Parts: sequence; structure tokens; C-alpha cells
Amino acid sequence: MTPWARQVARAIATLQAQTGISHAELVRHCGFSHTYYYKRLRGDEAFDLDDVANLAAPLGVTLVELMELAALMPEKNEDDRGAVVKVDGAELGRRLRYLEDTSVYELDIPELDRQLQTEGFSFNQNDWTELTTGTATSSVYEAILKRIAQAFHVPDEYLTDTGRPAWADRIEAEIDFDRAVQDAHVQRIAARSLGEVSAAELRALAAAIRG
Repeated sequence: MTPWARQVARAIATLQAQTGISHAELVRHCGFSHTYYYKRLRGDEAFDLDDVANLAAPLGVTLVELMELAALMPEKNEDDRGAVVKVDGAELGRRLRYLEDTSVYELDIPELDRQLQTEGFSFNQNDWTELTTGTATSSVYEAILKRIAQAFHVPDEYLTDTGRPAWADRIEAEIDFDRAVQDAHVQRIAARSLGEVSAAELRALAAAIRG
């Protein structure tokens, strides 16, 4: 992908964030498939001139204005979006599903997408599904995993380092304990405030709270 094509994609992402138009509304207006649009917004392929012309109106600009904005975008290389980490896809998927099912926090995918657009990425439900159903070693931008970790209030390394099973088990025990406390509507006690309690002890406490 050429630097100019990346600048065009970045300009489109910027305008979409400014207007607040959703991915669904935009692809419906332009007659794109979701896959077609996301591949180009992510930088996997380039928007052609007809694509850009179709996108301009719903983004509230003329074709010329969109191209002028693209010219102002920094000429970043893909590597400028930060480090790529190699993870065990199956284990990453398991951890993400655990967070989705157990955490007291919820992932707001549209909000995550808005945050990531400032770093040159886009993110949608299809991307989430792809991450949660991985089966092999995968390369993932670290920035994406860090944003997801922040949304769920877990250490970044829980997602960026899919090794360290004992450490991950302790994190999951804390999440389980916090969920038990919330579900029981008892006085809020954060698992991390309990100090050096083992994962097994935290799970026993969670079970006791649940009755």
C-alpha cells in the first residue's frame, strides 16, 4: 500500500470520527460490503477514486476537500502504528472470552474503534470475533491489545503475553472475585486490595460469597 493510499484511509477515518457516522451507516450509504470497507480502512488494500467520491458526501465534504485533508495527513509507515506482538491465538481468544463473560467491565466496541482511529486503526465486531476465535499463532498490533486490556481494567500483559499461565490464573481469579462481589451486591471489595492471596484462595472466597 502506498503512503498516499494510507493518507487517504487516515483522512476517511478522521472524518468518520468527526461526523460520528457509524461504519454500518457509511457502508450502507456507499453500497460497500463491510469486509470491503474494513480492509481498506485498515490499510490492507487501497480505496480507489470511485470509493473516495462515494464516501465524501456522507462524510460531509466534497471529493476535493477529502483529498486536501488526505494531503495533510502524516505519511506514516505501517510500522509507525507501533509494535506487533506474536501471541498464541487460541489462548488469546480464551482470555478475551473470559473477560467478556466474567469481567464486571464491558467492552464498548464503537468507543474502542474511536480510540484506535487516533492511532491509525479501525476496529469492529468482525475484528473482535476474529480475535476471540483464533486457533494459531497470530501477529496482533500491541496498541489494539493494550486498548482492550484498558477497557477491561486488566494489565496489558494479560493480553500481550499469552504465556505465564500461573500469573494469568491469578488475574482471572481476581476477575472472578470481583464479579462475585458485584453479583452479590455486597460492599465493594477489590480483589487487589486483599494482598498476597493465592488464586485458589480468591476462588474459594468468590464461591463463599456466591453461597
